[in-house]
Amino acid sequence: MTRKLRWIAVAAAATLLSPLASAWWVEGHMRMVHDAASALPDDTPAFFREGEARIAFYSMEPDLWTNADLPALRSSERFNHFFDIELLGGRPVPPSRLEFLLLCRESRLEPSVVGTLPYAVQEWYERLVLAFGEHRKFPPDEAIQNKVLYIAGVLSHYAGDVAQPLHCTVHYDGRASPDGTSPGTGIHLKLDALPGRPEVAAAGAVRRLQVEPIQDALAATVAAIRESNRRVERVYQLEDRLPPVEGPLEVPLDPQVRDLAVECMEAGAVLTASLWHSAWLRSAQLTPPQWLRSLPTRRTASLTAEQ
Repeated sequence: MTRKLRWIAVAAAATLLSPLASAWWVEGHMRMVHDAASALPDDTPAFFREGEARIAFYSMEPDLWTNADLPALRSSERFNHFFDIELLGGRPVPPSRLEFLLLCRESRLEPSVVGTLPYAVQEWYERLVLAFGEHRKFPPDEAIQNKVLYIAGVLSHYAGDVAQPLHCTVHYDGRASPDGTSPGTGIHLKLDALPGRPEVAAAGAVRRLQVEPIQDALAATVAAIRESNRRVERVYQLEDRLPPVEGPLEVPLDPQVRDLAVECMEAGAVLTASLWHSAWLRSAQLTPPQWLRSLPTRRTASLTAEQ
């Protein structure tokens, strides 16, 4: 089974199983938003820190864009959720999506097999910088505030995908053979389900996360992908201890499995909060286009009055 078909098979399986089967996409992403919001420095705008619930709601958007009933959207989106970094063979990750595509062509790599996750993070980070810049220009504008929260939610999804080790490796759902095929063991869904375990939530709730400014969103994302990839071997060492996707929650989780899940969740929350806060800081240096600077202060109110 090729890397592309493995992705489709696992995604399809998730829709057929219980809600817990998609916990990384639901509980995992939403919990990372909560943890990231709790870690934000006080200089982050109040409306943003108070918008945690809305950001968490929006964090599901990228998975909705992979709906099989929307083939054009699905075909452009589904590769934004993973990055098989081993396939680059040690080559540096290019600084933009276009340069990555050129590298793939030169190296005879299929971009849809490697994945484009770091560029999804980079591009949505820059969208957030721009939206925060608009907010600085029009602080009372609720439409702009809503746009900021929406973009932050989408960005949080991709940052959360970085924290799932099996989104950052060729060993996506079972150890891949040299030709890239995989046995499809179901380990991916088992790992996805861990954030829904009460032991994971309890262990992560007692820790204070440290958020540091990010100067280069792509470099920080690639570093996080490499860190996530280094956890892949631990995932497979613990494979026999992962609970069944639909197993009872009353059965205690293996402590090493719990610690791995907590570590992944914290890594995702730190990356998310760091991207959010850094976007806010960077927006202070953003030069808005002339047409935006010339708009009235109460832009939304003016547009409403005209209608």
